[in-house]
Amino acid sequence: MLSIYAYFDKISISCDNKWKLCIYYTFFYKMKGENMNQKFQIMFQIAESSFQELPRVCRTPAYVKRYLDLHDALYTAMTLARTKAERGRVYRISQTIWSELLAAGANPSEVRELLSPSYIWRHYDKVKASKINVNSYELMYQLIQIKGRGFVLRNLKKFQQRGIDIDTIAMNCYRIETKHNLEVQCAEMRVLGVNLTTIFVMANQLLTKESPKPANVYCLLHFFYQQNLSPGLIAAWIKDHCNPKILDSIIAADPPDWTIFGINLDDYRPIWVTGNYLRFFDPEPNFKKLPPTITTTQFLGYLNIQQIYIATRYGCDFEKFLTKNYLVSGGQIDLLAEKFEHDNLFCPPDDKLRIGVALLEHGANINRENLMELFKQCDLSKNKRIKYDKVLNQKEA
Repeated sequence: MLSIYAYFDKISISCDNKWKLCIYYTFFYKMKGENMNQKFQIMFQIAESSFQELPRVCRTPAYVKRYLDLHDALYTAMTLARTKAERGRVYRISQTIWSELLAAGANPSEVRELLSPSYIWRHYDKVKASKINVNSYELMYQLIQIKGRGFVLRNLKKFQQRGIDIDTIAMNCYRIETKHNLEVQCAEMRVLGVNLTTIFVMANQLLTKESPKPANVYCLLHFFYQQNLSPGLIAAWIKDHCNPKILDSIIAADPPDWTIFGINLDDYRPIWVTGNYLRFFDPEPNFKKLPPTITTTQFLGYLNIQQIYIATRYGCDFEKFLTKNYLVSGGQIDLLAEKFEHDNLFCPPDDKLRIGVALLEHGANINRENLMELFKQCDLSKNKRIKYDKVLNQKEA
């Protein structure tokens, strides 16, 4: 680099134009295809040489121009810097003359990039009073990357005095990774004045991680319930994160009483029934095994006759289901009758007649005339015709 710079020193043109020409040569000819580190080294040496030749106060237009050229060189070097050491070399120069750069008319946002976060923190009031816009939140994020979260917590009062709210500090400086973390750090943050809602948001990652284990989720949510967090927030979290295991736990009431969190079981029963109803339509009295939060009437209320028809193997086992499962489990015949009468049932006439006759035989209030029409249309075996005719005539009598 020195040889390049010395070469341009021999050119009989003004210093400013010579400096620009050197940069042009470096980046468009000499350094074409070279790596960023080499470009940085050359650019920094240009800036360092210019710095050593300049006065510290802008007194004349010529000085102003040269300070602006130096600013361009420093800013270009910073954009090329890829390591902490390279950035540190630029900072060491720019942090001694940043006021002069501003006085010469340099772009304040570019000058801001030439000051390290640590320098801005130490000289906060002076930098803030200049033309440089200092975003306290951005500065905090940068200092966390450089110095760690502990630095922010050790200087908590200063960060608050510089306009950063305690909830933002907490969200960036605390990590809730276990239930023990939650209990300990929640106590610390509450003393500092952190909002409980903010702590709940911070615990979301832990809650999500534990979501395959409903008992653990319940325990974590119960902790916030005991801290008097709004049940509406807990209920909203459950609704947004309700997976099949959590749903089973809610309906099974295991752990007991999820409703203390403000949830409405009517929001969850239909979802659970839709995903589980098929296993209850056996000739066995499975309806007695329904979870404690769902009655037989509620269970059937969430289904239509088409689903029931399919679940009973397209009606073939409907009578067995009716007599050996549904009725012995306390089910109401009129509920099934109402679904048969008013829901759309798409099936062969023989199947529809078989279901209607079974309901009629066990006391359902069904339009007998419609069944008689079906009876006339169906091509039935002799035994079925005798059986169905007997049921229909008994009802008529």
